[in-house]
Amino acid sequence: MKISGIQIHAIALQFFKETLRSRVFIFLVAIGALLFCGAQVLGIMAVGGKYRILQSAGFWIIGIWGLVSSLVLGVNIVQQEIKMKTLYTVLSRPVSRTVFLVGKFFGMISVMACQYVLLVLMWLVQLWMAGIPVTPNHFIALIFIFFEWILLASFSLLFASFTTSVLHVFFLTAIYYLGHWSNALYLFAKNTDNNLLNHGLTIIYYLFPNLEAINFRDAAFYGSHISLSLAFQGGMVAVFWSVTTLLGAILIFNLKRVL
Repeated sequence: MKISGIQIHAIALQFFKETLRSRVFIFLVAIGALLFCGAQVLGIMAVGGKYRILQSAGFWIIGIWGLVSSLVLGVNIVQQEIKMKTLYTVLSRPVSRTVFLVGKFFGMISVMACQYVLLVLMWLVQLWMAGIPVTPNHFIALIFIFFEWILLASFSLLFASFTTSVLHVFFLTAIYYLGHWSNALYLFAKNTDNNLLNHGLTIIYYLFPNLEAINFRDAAFYGSHISLSLAFQGGMVAVFWSVTTLLGAILIFNLKRVL
């Protein structure tokens, strides 16, 4: 199986341009900007809690927008190509399914990266105007939020390779929330006397990515120390799940009959 970097780049660039032309990119950024405006209004209305609201709301908006972007961009990334019969044209040329899917993945990441940069800049300007100091922990937390975006994009591509749009939304949303609740679910499993519940929650803990391992928002918010080992561990979690799910998507898509 030959993988061509030129072909991957061409497919990624085409996806990027198509997304911009469809105004999806502008729509996502505009909604994110409106949410930041809402946070600003809440911060003004709050008595003594402006700093807390602007920081927590900013982290939440940027974090949840990874899920929203992954859903919007990935839910029809394969099915739409089949429906419009453009996939047949691409695969009839010397382009493998692996190259096609990897190109779509990097196209998603490029769109999400541009959107991420704009949202982060909006938030940093908002913090600067409010006089809230931005620490190195804020930037570390923001970097790992983007790692989470990449992880969600890989899962979105995985689900797009074999599920319907409705199941895609359900599965990816479950990955996001159960991933952030995984530590709490594990502690609950260890403290419960019900063996069935214990085993069930433990299985969920190991089957779903632990998104709290790459969540450093509380450390940024409270100024806690982020050790190098903890950051390295979080990076390994993000890389492992992103690569594993991307490989899974490639395997399923290569086995799937689309022609």
